[in-house]
Amino acid sequence: GVVFRGGSSYLPPTGAPGRKDDVQVVLQDLPKTGFLLKSPLVFLDKPAAFFAVFDGLRDNGAAADFCARNFHKHLLPRLSLRHTAWEDFELADVLSDTFSALDTALLSSQAQYEGCSVAVALLVGNRVATAAIGGASVLLVRKGEEPQQLTAPHVPSNVEEVARIERNGGCVVDGKVGTYLVSQQPDAQQEEITRIRCATHSFAVLGLTPEDLAEIKDMKDVRKNFRKMSLQIHPDKVVESLKPAASQAFGKLDAACEAIELMLSRHSEATRVLAGILRRFDQSNGILTPAEAGSLLGVSTVASAPSAVNSMARTLHLLMQGSDSAVVRPDVNRGLRILEDAAEVMKKVAEPPAVGRRPVAVTRAMGLRDLKTPGAAVTCKPDCPDVVEISPGSPVALVLASDGGVGPMADVGPVVMRHWGRPRAAALQLNRAARKEAPGGKAVSTTCVYLDYADPLQDAEPVAKKARTDDGLQARVRHILVKHKDAKDKVDPMGRGRAQPTRTLQEAEGLLVEVMDELLAKDCSNFSQVCRRVSECQTADGPLQSCGDLGWITRTSAEDPVVSAASTLKVGELSDLVPTTRGLHLLYRVG
Repeated sequence: GVVFRGGSSYLPPTGAPGRKDDVQVVLQDLPKTGFLLKSPLVFLDKPAAFFAVFDGLRDNGAAADFCARNFHKHLLPRLSLRHTAWEDFELADVLSDTFSALDTALLSSQAQYEGCSVAVALLVGNRVATAAIGGASVLLVRKGEEPQQLTAPHVPSNVEEVARIERNGGCVVDGKVGTYLVSQQPDAQQEEITRIRCATHSFAVLGLTPEDLAEIKDMKDVRKNFRKMSLQIHPDKVVESLKPAASQAFGKLDAACEAIELMLSRHSEATRVLAGILRRFDQSNGILTPAEAGSLLGVSTVASAPSAVNSMARTLHLLMQGSDSAVVRPDVNRGLRILEDAAEVMKKVAEPPAVGRRPVAVTRAMGLRDLKTPGAAVTCKPDCPDVVEISPGSPVALVLASDGGVGPMADVGPVVMRHWGRPRAAALQLNRAARKEAPGGKAVSTTCVYLDYADPLQDAEPVAKKARTDDGLQARVRHILVKHKDAKDKVDPMGRGRAQPTRTLQEAEGLLVEVMDELLAKDCSNFSQVCRRVSECQTADGPLQSCGDLGWITRTSAEDPVVSAASTLKVGELSDLVPTTRGLHLLYRVG
C-alpha cells in the first residue's frame, strides 16, 4: 500500500521572530481524527491523511489560525457521508465545498476582516486530491522529472481576474487588490483614468453626489458631464501605453452615464436615495462602524433597522422596473447589499479593525469581508487540479507552499530530491531559498509530503545479529543533538556543556540542515567527526567509532519522536529533523 512522510517548516517575518502569520496542519491519520470528532470514516480508503498550509494576509495570522482549526471540522463530516468509493471529481468537489463552507464561517467570525491563502492535499488510498486559493500553491515532483506546478497563484496579473474585480467594485493598483485605493500617478490624465477604473459605482465614476443630482433639471446635464470627462480619458487622446487602461475607463464612463440617465428618468427621488447610500458607504472606506450603519439607515436602535432596510429597499426597487433593468442592476444590487450589511453591523458592539482596509496581493482568498461585501472583488473559489495517483515504482513528492515559500523553481527539484524522505528538512531548505531570494520579506511556510507504493514483504529488512527484540523494535542509532531555547527541558542531565542555549528553534533547524547537507555529501562516512564537533549531547564524547551512540532503541528507552523516526529508517539512512523535549536531533541508523 501507500506509505508517506510529511513535514513542515515556517520562517517568521524578518524583524518579527515571535509572530505567527502562517499555520501548517498535518493530520497523519484521518480515520482516528474522524472518530474523535464523531465523523466516522470507516469506508474511506486507507491510508487517509490531510496536509495544509494556511498563509495569513495583511500581516496577520488570525484568519490562518481560524481556518487551520476548522478546515477539517468542515471536511470530515462531508467525507463521512459516503459509504462507497469516491470518484476523483467527487473528491475535488468535497474540497471546493469545504472551502466555501469555511469561508462563510470565517466571514462571521472575529477574524472576518483578515484573510488567508490556502493550499491543501487530501490523501485517500493511492490518490491525492489537492486544492489551493490565493498566493499559496501546490507543486508535484516525480523522480527524474521537472517540478510541475499543479496550481498557480491567484494574483492580479491575470487580465480576466482584473476585469472581474473592477466589475464588482474593486480595483487593482500597483499590483494590489482593494477598494478606495489611491495611487500617485505622473500626470492628471493617468490620475483620472485610475480614479474611474477604481470607482465602485456609477455615481462615483461621474463624481455626482446626491446634492448634484437634485440640481439636475435635464438629462443633458448628465451627458455634459460625460463629455467633459471623456475628452480627458478618451483612448484617442492618450499615449499608446495608456490606451488599454483608457479604453476600460471610457467604457466604464459610458456605462455609468447610461445607468444614471435611466435611473433619473424612472424615479429621481429613488436615484438620490441610492446615491446617498453608496456615498455614505464610500465615506466609510467600505467598512461601516455600528454608528455609521445607523446613520446610513437613519435609525438609532437595532430593533428599528429591519423596517428601515425594507422601506429603503422598496424605494430602490423602483429603479428596477422595466425591460432594460440590467443597465442599473449592478448599482441597485450594491445598494441593497449595503443595506443588509448595515443592519448586520448594527448588531455588533465592537468597532471593525483598521487592518480590514489594507489591499492584498491576491484575487482570491478566505475571509477579507471588506473585499467581498457589498461586491465580491475577491472570491473564495479554489483551483482543484486533477487527482494525483500513486502507483508502484513511481514515488512522488508534493510541495504545499505559501506565497513565495519555495524560492526559485529551479531549486525545488534538487532540494526535494536531495532530501527525499525527509520532508521537514526539504521544507526548511525551500523556505531558506525563498528567504535568500527575497530577504527582509514576509513569513514563508512550506509543507512537503513524500509518497510511495510499498510492498511490506519486499521491503522487510533482515534481523541484525545483536538486535534486541524484547519489544519488537530492532534499531540501533547514533544521533546529533542541537539544543535551542524553545525546548521543553531547560535542564538536561545528558547535555554537553552547562550553558543554556540562546539560539531559536529556527536557528537550530538552520544549523542542523547544514549539518545534514555536510553528512549527505559524504554518504555519512564523516558522521563521527561531525557529531564530535556539533552535537550537544554527552554521547558525542564517547569513542570516535561510536560517537553519538544511543544503543538499541526500544519503545520505552527514548521519546516517542525518536522511536517513531528510528523505526522507519533503513540501515545506513539519515533521518529527518526530529524534535524532542531536549532539542532537535539527526538520527543515523547503524543496525
